[in-house]
Amino acid sequence: MATALSQLRADLQMFWDVSGSTVLTTSEQNKLINDGYRALWAEVTAVNKTFRLTPFAFTIATGQSQAFPADFQDIYTVRRDPNTQQQVYLTQYGPKTGSQLYVRTYRPAGSNLVIEPLTRAPGSYQLDYIPQPPVLVLDADTLDAELDQWRLYIEYHAVIAAMAREEGDASEFFRMLYGVPGTPEIGVQGQVKQWAASKRSTDPDTIEDVRRYSPWQPTPP
Repeated sequence: MATALSQLRADLQMFWDVSGSTVLTTSEQNKLINDGYRALWAEVTAVNKTFRLTPFAFTIATGQSQAFPADFQDIYTVRRDPNTQQQVYLTQYGPKTGSQLYVRTYRPAGSNLVIEPLTRAPGSYQLDYIPQPPVLVLDADTLDAELDQWRLYIEYHAVIAAMAREEGDASEFFRMLYGVPGTPEIGVQGQVKQWAASKRSTDPDTIEDVRRYSPWQPTPP
């Protein structure tokens, strides 16, 4: 079973050697743990974009924008007419260029996804996005089951931040987390990156042929 927030907090206190201390409140300790969880999540998703990839289907009837899901972190792909024979992957362009093209494109704008050009925006779409990690709030809340093996990343990250509050010496935890100059792979961070890379899709990135049509011409999509 994945590690619960209460155990992460107990481990933080053990490493920090302040069990029962009131230097940091429980909520402050929880925040440091969640900060470490987000940092771990960012390390993994920076290397493996498909980790916990989440689909979000939506339809635009009028206008050209759709609000991102509450747990949105980053865009992976945007598809028009998803899971049909007419499915097309959209390309990202800036507002000036996108608004003048004939083919549909997309761009993030604040908390919204915008489809360009306006006249062609209505339709069915799917956003495949990288989500944010869940926030651990209750003592019984647990880590992602697959990331539980890297709980030390979260705990060391939290300990370093906690000791910084007291101007303590966190150098040993820093070395255990980030390794030493010249050999970063021996730290937990390096091990996480190696693991994340090994979990990536075996389908390599390729350069797509964009010469089939000009986006300025009235050619599908």
